[in-house]
Amino acid sequence: MNEKLKEFEEWAKKQGGSVEQEMNDYFKKIDAYWNDVNKNVTMVLEELPKVYPKVYEIMSNLDLTPKEIYEKIRELKMDKMTSHSMHAVVMAVIHCGGGESPYAANANMILEEIASSKIRKHFSESNYVS
Repeated sequence: MNEKLKEFEEWAKKQGGSVEQEMNDYFKKIDAYWNDVNKNVTMVLEELPKVYPKVYEIMSNLDLTPKEIYEKIRELKMDKMTSHSMHAVVMAVIHCGGGESPYAANANMILEEIASSKIRKHFSESNYVS
């Protein structure tokens, strides 16, 4: 038992009445909470290596529509905790892990390189008076 907890126990004993029992109940709840967190994290860490290859296969299949991707991922029947954890891990890696995403639209590139030539052509062929 750490020193701080010993100090709390001594303080609670000095208070008398139900303070000591309430403090013990409080720390039991904290202990139960962290035991539950540990159980859930352990379960998720065991599940992610099993399910990630399947998710990767689905997500990287460029022949699938977004609706088909959604349906195929739902067919994996991941529990809520595993699916949320998968999403969190993937997002963390995406945002911390390297190069720029090819999915990120660069508005300047689109406007300057693609649209500007079409716009110039449109205005040069039109009957607009300057």
